[in-house]
Parts: sequence; C-alpha cells; structure tokens
Amino acid sequence: MRSGLELWAKKKEKDGIFYWLSLKRHLEDTREIMGLLWEHWLSEGQRVYITKSMKVEEDEAKSLAMFVGAIHDIGKATPAFQIQRGFQNSEDLDFLLLEKLERKGFSGIKDLELTDRGKTPHAYAGEVICRLAGMNRGIASIIGAHHGIPMKENYNLTSFIEAYTANFYQEEKEDSQICKKWKDTQENLLSWALESCGYKKVEELPVCPKPTQLLLSGLLIMADWIASNEEYFPLFSLQNEVDHELDDATVNQEDRKKEGTQISERVESAWLKWTQNQTWEAKQLFDANQSYQNSFHFMPRDFQEKVFTEIAGAEDIGLVILEAPMGCGKTEAALMTAEQLAGKQQCAGVFFGLPTQASSNGIFPRVESWVDSLGQENQEKLSLRLSHGKAALNEEFQTLSRNCSEGIDPDGEKRSMCM
Repeated sequence: MRSGLELWAKKKEKDGIFYWLSLKRHLEDTREIMGLLWEHWLSEGQRVYITKSMKVEEDEAKSLAMFVGAIHDIGKATPAFQIQRGFQNSEDLDFLLLEKLERKGFSGIKDLELTDRGKTPHAYAGEVICRLAGMNRGIASIIGAHHGIPMKENYNLTSFIEAYTANFYQEEKEDSQICKKWKDTQENLLSWALESCGYKKVEELPVCPKPTQLLLSGLLIMADWIASNEEYFPLFSLQNEVDHELDDATVNQEDRKKEGTQISERVESAWLKWTQNQTWEAKQLFDANQSYQNSFHFMPRDFQEKVFTEIAGAEDIGLVILEAPMGCGKTEAALMTAEQLAGKQQCAGVFFGLPTQASSNGIFPRVESWVDSLGQENQEKLSLRLSHGKAALNEEFQTLSRNCSEGIDPDGEKRSMCM
C-alpha cells in the first residue's frame, strides 16, 4: 500500500538542496520506535500496568502502542497540512512538493487557499479522522493530544467536520472526486496502520482508560520526538526519490509473530545513536544493613532500620509518609524507601521533589552519591538531572554535565532521576 508516500511529513532546505520525508516513512519510523521504547525503555511495572488496565495480553498492549505510533500523524494527510509553507525554506520547495501531489492526482492543491487552515492543527485533525473511522474515543484522543494539548472534551464531531470540511477534503462538496481522493488516502493509511500492527478493523482496538491514555500519550510524544530528530532519522534529498522508498525490511505482523520484532537498518541505526544505557532494574531488598552499606556506605540507624522493615513487609504500597526530627536521616530513609518500592513494583526511576531551589541544591550532592552507588552496584551508567530554573548555575551539576564518562545526560533524553 503506497498511500502516504506522496504526502510530506517534514521538509527543509540546506545549502540549496531540498530535503523531505514522506508521511508514510515518518509513521513507519515512529511505529518502530514505539515498539523499541516498549521493550527497552518502559519499566516492567509500567508495561504490567498498561496491560492490566486494558485487560489484554502484553503483546496486544505493545501492538496498540505501536499502532498509535503508526497513525499519530494521519492528520497530516489533509490539504490543510499539505499546503502549509515551510518556515526555513524557499517557496520553490513548497511548490515542488505540491506539484508532486498534483501529479499523484490531488488536482488543484497548488492553488488551494484555506481561510481557516489553522483551525484544524494536524494532531486534532488526526483525532477527528480516527473518530470518523469508528475508532473509540479513548485511543483517538491519544492522537489528538500528541502535541501536548488535547482537544476539548465536549467538542461535537459532526459540527467540527461540517465547519472545516475543506480543511480535510479540499472542497466543501463531500461527493466530489477530490474529496473522495482525500478520504481514500486517509482510509488507506488507517488500514495500513491497523494491518501492520495485527488488527483488521478499528473495532478490535482495546478500550483504553484515561490513566493509560496519559501514559501512552507520553510515550507517543517521546517516540515522535526521537523519530523527528534529523540526527537519528535524516531527511531524504528530493532530487533522489529512489532512496526514499520504504526498504525491504518492512515487515507485517505475521512476520513479527514468527521471527520476533524486526526493524529496518534505518531504525536500528537511530536507536543505537539515541540509547546508551539500559533502564535501571531495581532489585528487591531484604537486608537493611547490607542495603544501607551498599547505597550509603554506613549502617542504618534504628529509625532507618524500622522504616526499612516496615516497607519490606508491606504489600501494595501507594504512599509512604515519614515523620522524624531533623538530623535522624530522613533523606537516606526516603531514598532507600524509593529503592525498595522500585524493586517491589518494578519501577525504573525516581523523582526527588523539594520545595525550593536552595533546598534542591543542598540535597543534590547526597542524591548524586546515592545514584553513583546504585550505578556501581549494578555496573550501570545512570542519568541524573537537576530540574529547576537555575540548574545551569549549579556548579556541581554542571561538572556532571561536562563529564560524559560519568554517563550523565544533561538533556534528560534517557531515564532520569530528577530533583
């Protein structure tokens, strides 16, 4: 199915050379990155939560994650997006891409002007297209929210499409030939996305509760960010379209079931550039003395040992509140509790929140020491980020940022432990 290869998703001009990326290729890239993030970046606890929340098997949950990656930019398969001018390229590139669409049967696209083009940003257009196809709103809303702001919950689907028909189909007459061309293109893209992820129709997609929608939205935003980074996924020269064809490594769902996840060389190369270390795999802890010695290089005080014992014997913990006088070791007790809970619930990161920049700066060295101990114990390189507005002025954090051998990621691209 070749629908989507004629539509652009990204374009730019550099040194007088025109570059672009087809919509189909970008969807393919994002789908595969979603699969890799599911397998190698999400914690076991997150995968279990998502899977159980939808009452499906894990491979079905992964298929859904990959599906939203494969369909996330279907809103770009609209005239409203395709006539969008580039910000940093000459008009010649815009014209050539529109001319390419004309040759593929999108008659009149070169001369199209839409007064309300900005009313249907591609993320929202994508949600509307998915809902018109019968997709349940929970999953469609993930598409609509993938640029950070979801559509209003009370919008009327029929009124929306009637108000901006030309944005979706180029003309107001839904029975026109060009309108049918756009509808067919959108339907073909949706069919491809479904089939490539093991579905035959939208009714087979699972029901996705709101907390899970938020998690998958976050994962999709991350996958889209990676797949949109030209350092990892370069654009192709418009003058050499042969290089832009989807390669032979594209596989269908049946191949995946037989041979496991297969990815193209393009995706594999991008993934290896992006990822440098595995996620933290916290172990369950049973011995307070040994655990404190490993993490902090001292034996626990009575207060700390009591907290450790309580956590070790508890099940299904959602919130732990520690109250104790100043100076008795609450910080280390809190970090150890986080370590215990991560092991129990198969989590892969810690957020250490404090009320002020000053208190964050003061605690930062102690958290840094703890992270360093975790890394040495597990022979891993762990990332750490100080996340407040003046972190750039914190000399200790900046020293870590400059020291690449420590495995610290100042941009927070990998799993981060933040303060």
